[in-house]
Amino acid sequence: MPQKRNYGIDLLRIVSMLLVVVLHTEGHGGILEAAQDHTVYWAYLPEAFAYCAVNCYGLISGYVGVAARWRPANLIALWLQVAFYSVGLTALCGILLPGTVGLTDLLHAAMPVTYQYVDYWYFTAYFGLFFLIPLLNHLVRTMPRQQLRRILFLLVVVFSVFPTLTRHDRFSLDNGYTVWWLAILYLLGGYIRQYNALAWLRGRRALAVYAGFSLLSYALQMGRDILTRRVSLYAWIGERFFGAQISWLNYLSPTVLLAAVGLLLFFRGLSLSHGVTQLVCRISPLAFGVYLIHNHPLISDLLMEDRFAFYALLPGPVLVLAVLLTALGIYLICTLLDGLRATLFARIGVRRFSGWCEAKLRSGVCCLEKTQK
Repeated sequence: MPQKRNYGIDLLRIVSMLLVVVLHTEGHGGILEAAQDHTVYWAYLPEAFAYCAVNCYGLISGYVGVAARWRPANLIALWLQVAFYSVGLTALCGILLPGTVGLTDLLHAAMPVTYQYVDYWYFTAYFGLFFLIPLLNHLVRTMPRQQLRRILFLLVVVFSVFPTLTRHDRFSLDNGYTVWWLAILYLLGGYIRQYNALAWLRGRRALAVYAGFSLLSYALQMGRDILTRRVSLYAWIGERFFGAQISWLNYLSPTVLLAAVGLLLFFRGLSLSHGVTQLVCRISPLAFGVYLIHNHPLISDLLMEDRFAFYALLPGPVLVLAVLLTALGIYLICTLLDGLRATLFARIGVRRFSGWCEAKLRSGVCCLEKTQK
């Protein structure tokens, strides 16, 4: 029996992507690098609350995927969307700025997983994760709950707590920019969905978990910076206790991970009105397009790179407001643009073509299995 769709999770997709744009506005926009003295503390405040966004996407993949059918058509459609922007925006930049893009660049842009000319790292990691999903779903669905919970606890300790505190990437997780970290997030999200875990943690309590751990990440990050920048005694304390290389604003950070879990639990329990649900249904499928448009390297270099560094000169509260409004503006513009792409894809039957490709793949696999018997 199909389960009722949770539109709160769809709303979380939108909010998480908006938070990703906040991160890029501050990072690519040059605000964090330009911030000085007390402005640094204001600049890092929205950063701390937004850093869990990517982890939210990993959790959502597991939360939704564990109850869904694994369909190659979904990956094909997603790859076509990525290629559309990877090639299209690269070609557009080549037309508008002659000499910046060559034929080889266009060929590499057409293969975003194989080549990193257009470095959509999340799609590359998700592409690898997609082929692990049947195995991960099998684990979540068949493994005894207690055993799965113990494994998840050990995974978090070994791959989140340990690397954060020891400052060493012994397991090549690359600060969370890998398929392996997404797989851990997938398992965690799947566990929460499969067993309705932490059902008591909802509403204000879940929101408090998100806010509390985001503030803790912020306090630990700022505390580290303060201790390591002061006199030698404080520098020594910071090195020994906080760790000069520890970054609490990191995808692997346990505080960032727990903030993401809190946000997932909050949106899981949301009840939306009919009007809001209709709006979410329209906007949520366009969220990934926002990432593909504004994070294309040529677009980012031209329109975002250090463009907002002057925000660091603003008073603290005004700086935070400016970052949020800028991110919202970027999100809305990219959403409108991706709406045009979605309309085009619907007209030319991309989803239907993806389904046809999946049918051919399944047919080919069946024929191959028969010949081997």
